[in-house]
Amino acid sequence: MAAGVAAAVVVAGLAVFGTGHPGQGIRLTSGAAWLASAKVGQVTLLDGSTAEVVGQVPVAAAGNAIEVVQQGMTAYAVDRTAGTIRRVDGATFAPTPPAAPIPQVTGGLTAFAGANSLYALDTQHGIVTQADPRTGAAVGEPQPMSAQLSGNTAVVDDAGRLWIIDTATGDLTRISGGRRTKQAVTSAGNAVMTLVGSSPVVVNTARRKAVVVDPDTGVARGTVDLDLRPDDTVQVSGSPHGSRLYIVASRGVVNVCDVGASVCDTAIPLAGKDLGEPVEAGNRLFVPDYGDGRVWIIDLTGRRVVGQARVLATGGRFQLLNRDGVVFFNNPDTEQAGVIRLDGTVVDVAKYDPRDPNAGVSTPTGTASPSGNPATAPTSTSTSTSTSTSASASSAPPSAALSPQASTTVPTPGEPSVALKIRVSKETPMVNEDVTMSVDVDGTPPSTAEWSFADGGTATGLPVSHHWPAAGNYLVTVQATMPDGRRGTASVKISVTVIPKYRLTVTTNAGGAVTSTDGKINCAPTSTCSYDYDQGTHVSLTAHAATDYALSQWGGDCSGQTCDLTMDSRKNVQALFKPTKVQLTVQIAAAGGSVTLNGHACGSCTMTFTTGDSVSVAAVPDEDHDFDTWDAATCANAHSPACTTQANTTRTIVARFKVKPKYTLTIQMIGQGSSWGRVRIDSTKSGTLFCTAGHSSTTVPPCPIQYTAGDNLVLTAQGTGGNAIVVGWRDDCSGFQRDQPCRLTMNGPHTATVEYDILH
Repeated sequence: MAAGVAAAVVVAGLAVFGTGHPGQGIRLTSGAAWLASAKVGQVTLLDGSTAEVVGQVPVAAAGNAIEVVQQGMTAYAVDRTAGTIRRVDGATFAPTPPAAPIPQVTGGLTAFAGANSLYALDTQHGIVTQADPRTGAAVGEPQPMSAQLSGNTAVVDDAGRLWIIDTATGDLTRISGGRRTKQAVTSAGNAVMTLVGSSPVVVNTARRKAVVVDPDTGVARGTVDLDLRPDDTVQVSGSPHGSRLYIVASRGVVNVCDVGASVCDTAIPLAGKDLGEPVEAGNRLFVPDYGDGRVWIIDLTGRRVVGQARVLATGGRFQLLNRDGVVFFNNPDTEQAGVIRLDGTVVDVAKYDPRDPNAGVSTPTGTASPSGNPATAPTSTSTSTSTSTSASASSAPPSAALSPQASTTVPTPGEPSVALKIRVSKETPMVNEDVTMSVDVDGTPPSTAEWSFADGGTATGLPVSHHWPAAGNYLVTVQATMPDGRRGTASVKISVTVIPKYRLTVTTNAGGAVTSTDGKINCAPTSTCSYDYDQGTHVSLTAHAATDYALSQWGGDCSGQTCDLTMDSRKNVQALFKPTKVQLTVQIAAAGGSVTLNGHACGSCTMTFTTGDSVSVAAVPDEDHDFDTWDAATCANAHSPACTTQANTTRTIVARFKVKPKYTLTIQMIGQGSSWGRVRIDSTKSGTLFCTAGHSSTTVPPCPIQYTAGDNLVLTAQGTGGNAIVVGWRDDCSGFQRDQPCRLTMNGPHTATVEYDILH
C-alpha cells in the first residue's frame, strides 16, 4: 500500500490507523476512536454515538507521519518520522514523553498492542522488540527477523501474542512473553495476515489458499481454497466474532469465506477498482473505494450491495475502521473525519479547526473520560429486569453520552421515520447467557422483525432470545415493518462478558498449612498461594496445625475457627497458628547486674512454658548500676525491675542496666587557721577519706573527690594543731552547726566550706 494510504487495522482489541496494516475485527469496549491528523501532529478522540470530538492531543511535530494504535481507550501515537511512540491516556488525555523502542529507526517504525503487551516493529530493517505498554520504551533487546516485515504480515491476537508470516519461506513466527517460536504453515509466496475470530489466518495469494492457525499451538488446522487470479492483489480482514474471512481482490470482487466450514462460495462484484480493506459492522460489510472517495455497503445476510456512502468529495485515500459497531472514516492529511451509520448516512466531523488547529487542544486532567468510563471493560450485573433502549431517527443531541444501552433508529430511505425501541432483558450478559429482545413503537409491536446479532446469528419474530459464545461487544440490529407499512432499523450494543473470576489468596504463618476441599488451594507453612475461582463458587478451607502448634484464628475475609467462602469478590484469608509450647530466655545486655526467671537467678536463663503461662522476671543491679529497661518483655512498666509477662511466643527478654552517674564533692577551708584544718569524709559506699590543708603531710586523695550518685556522706570538720578552731559550715553545709557533722546525699555536685579561726 502506498505511503499515503490510511488503512484501519484492528488487532485483538486495538485499532491501528496508518499505512500497510491489514484491517481486523474490533474488540474494544466503547464506540469511540482515536484518529490521526498528520498535518497538525495531533490525535483526536471521536465519540461514535454523538459524532463529536471528545479529545484533541498534540503528539508530534506538524507534518510528521503518524499512526494511531488503539488499545481500549488508550492510544499509542507512532511518529514514523521521529521514530518514537507516545501513550495517550483515554481518561486524562495525558501523553507520555516520546520513547524510541528501536534506536535510530524512523520511516519503518510501526506498532501492535494487546491487552497487556506492546510490540514495536522496524519494517525497513526487519527488527521487532517488546515495549512497555505504559511508556512505549523497550523492555528487551531488539530481535532480528529474517521475514520481510510489513503491517499486513503481522497481527496481535486476543492473548497479546504477535504473529508474523515470512513470505519468503511460509514460516509463521509467534512471539509471546519474550519467547519466540516458528512453525511452517504455508509455502513461499506473497502472503498477508488477519484475524478471524481469535484465530490468525494467513492468505497466500500465490497458492490461492487461506490457512487457519490454531492460536494455542501455532499449527495450521485448516485451509480454504480461494478463487484468485495470479495477478490479483488483495486486501483482507476478518469477522471479529464469527468465522467469516473477507478478501477484496484488486479486480473489484469481494470474496466472503467461512473458514470454519472451509468454503469460499460468495463473490460480490463492485464497480470500484481501487478498493481497500473491508470493515464488518452490524452484519454489514463496508468496503472503502479510494477511486471516488466512497464506501460500498454490503448486506452479509442477503450477500448484496445495499448502499454506498460518499465520504470524500473526490477520490483519495482515507482510513476506515469499526469501533464497537460504529464505522469511522478519517483523512489523516486534513481535518476531515466522521461516522457512517448502518444505512449509509454520513455524519461529517472536523477533527480540528484548520484556521487554528490548536484551538481545541485538550488539557490533560485526572477525570476526563469520554461518555462515562469506556477505559474500563464492562462487568456483568446480576439484574435481569427488562430495560428499554431507544433513540429517535434524527441525530443524537451534542450532549448525548456514550452509553451501552443507547440504540440508534434509522428510517428506511424514502419512507416516514419510525422511532423503534429495542427492549432487552440484560445489556451486559455473560458468555452463553440468554438475552431476550423485543422491539416496538410506543408499545405497538411491528408486523415483522428481522434480527442480526453481529456474531453470524440471525432470527425473525418477537420476542427473540440469543446468547453469544464469546466475550465482546456486539451491535444487535433489527429491521422492522410496522402494521401501517412504515419500516425502520434500530440497533443496540450488547456487551458480553466472561464469567467473572475472583482471586482467593491464602497466607499461612510458620505454624501450619491450609487446603481447600476442592484441592485448588494447598498452602504450606509460611507461604502465600492463590486461585482464581468462577463467580459464585463455594470454597471451604481447612487448617492443618504443625506439631506444638494450634490454629489461633482465621483472619481477613474469614474469622473464628472455620472458613467457608462464596466467591462474589476478591478474597484474602490468613490462617493464624500459635505455638502450644514456647521458650523464654532472660539475659542481660551487658555487665551491671543479674536476672531471675520465675525465681531462678542466673546471668542467662531459658525455660519452656505452656502458651499463655504467666511468668515473672526480675533484674538486680550491681551497686554502681541502676536498672534501665526490659527489651520485649511486654511488661506493664518496662522500667520496673520486677515484671510479670505472658509466655505467648518464643522470645528472648533482655535486661538492660545503666551505670550510676558520679558527682564531685569539693571541700574548701577558709579563714585564719585554715592551714591547720582537716575534714573527715565518711561514705556509705567508699569508706573514710580525709581532706587536709595543703601544708600538712598527708596520704589521702586530693580534693575535690567524686562519689557515686546516691552515696550518703558524713563530713566532720577538725583542727590538726596551731590552735585552729572551727567557726562554722558554709555553702551546701550551711545548715549545720559548727560542732555538728555535715550530712550530704550525692544527688548532684556539692561544695562544703569550713571556716576556721585561731584561738588566742
